[in-house]
Amino acid sequence: MPETMEEFLARRHVAALATHNRDGSIQTAAVWYLHEGDSIYIATPGGSVKARNVRERGSASVMVDGTLKSNPQRPILVRVGHGYDAHRFGEGSEVRIGGISVPHSRGVVAHSDGDVVIHA
Repeated sequence: MPETMEEFLARRHVAALATHNRDGSIQTAAVWYLHEGDSIYIATPGGSVKARNVRERGSASVMVDGTLKSNPQRPILVRVGHGYDAHRFGEGSEVRIGGISVPHSRGVVAHSDGDVVIHA
């Protein structure tokens, strides 16, 4: 990790933790974090929605947003985690993959655009 990023993460910032709810919607919470080495730690009560979501689905995304003092014009965005998104085919005429519309004889059934790459 570049030294300037290490310095950035060592300062106090608020992070955003995003997890998937049971119904597939996104739950986002502002959290404090601790950065040590290559890890970011977040403490939360075991009964919280975010803890339940991570336990049940095994994925989360963390975003720490700010600027570097050495270059205030260069924003820093750190996103870690993993996930997946799946939809069944249904009525429609296109499939969105990674923000690209692909003409298709069927679409996907989803509460949003059904883009399995962007929403994963």
